[in-house]
Amino acid sequence: SHASTQLEPSPRIDSATRQKTIAQLLESARTCMEGEEFLLGLQKIQEVLQLDPENVGALAMRKTIEVRRNEHKVEEWLQLARRHLENNAFSHAKDALANILKIAPADATAFQLLSETERREQDYLRARKEKEELYRSALAAWKSGEVSSALTKLDRIVDLDRKVPDASDTASSISYQNFY
Repeated sequence: SHASTQLEPSPRIDSATRQKTIAQLLESARTCMEGEEFLLGLQKIQEVLQLDPENVGALAMRKTIEVRRNEHKVEEWLQLARRHLENNAFSHAKDALANILKIAPADATAFQLLSETERREQDYLRARKEKEELYRSALAAWKSGEVSSALTKLDRIVDLDRKVPDASDTASSISYQNFY
């Protein structure tokens, strides 16, 4: 019976091994976080918490990683929203901004960009409507022989088209330019 107790690991050694494993996992999680490998970092933290569910360092680092991961996601969504806005893809820009507001409901930059998106979409729709009306009016003027009136309207269309290009409707831009 004396031989069997010597084969079992002592609680002190087991605890030391556990502490060393936890320290290595925490260091690995920190490295992952610094390298923006957030999911891998969170996996390391989860391993620590399986060994020691109350580990204060792991709980704090999990919170830090989640905050940084969300900040990173917000930044990516902002870049995407800005690209969509540059291309007058307003619904896609709004979708990207909605994703930000799910992660960070009080994000001031997202609200500002959403407001700008809505304003620019309204400007865009107004300009598009104005171009269509000017085009119909120019066509009517042309058909009735009012050449200078038609050309004046076409000048305005081309000017509007330069200021507010219609990426979704290049056919109209081309027909405006061809008619001109």
